[in-house]
Amino acid sequence: EDAIINVWSFARLLGAAETAAPAPRPFRTWTAHTLSVTALAVAEAGHASLVVSASLDQTVRVWRLAEGVKEAVHAADLGAALTCVAADPTHASVYAGASDGRVLH
Repeated sequence: EDAIINVWSFARLLGAAETAAPAPRPFRTWTAHTLSVTALAVAEAGHASLVVSASLDQTVRVWRLAEGVKEAVHAADLGAALTCVAADPTHASVYAGASDGRVLH
C-alpha cells in the first residue's frame, strides 16, 4: 500500500541489527509511482545494476541503482494494474504480470 521504493545497503542493515543501532537511512528513495508498488526485480550487472518496479498505477519503471538519479530511466504504461515483474539479467527484456492474468513483455 506504498508507492515509495527505498533501497538500503544490506551490510549497513545487518550492522545496525547486530549492534541494536537505529536503522540507517535509505541509500536511494524513488517516488515516481502514484499507486502501490507491487513488485521489484533486480537485473544485476555490477555498477550498472537496474531495479525494475511494477505498480497498481499500471506502470513499469526502470531505475539505475548506482546513480543518484531520482527519476526512472524508463517508464512504460502497460494499461493494467501490475502484480509482478521479472527482469532479464542481460537487460534485454522486462516481463510484467497483469492483474487480468496477462504476461506483458
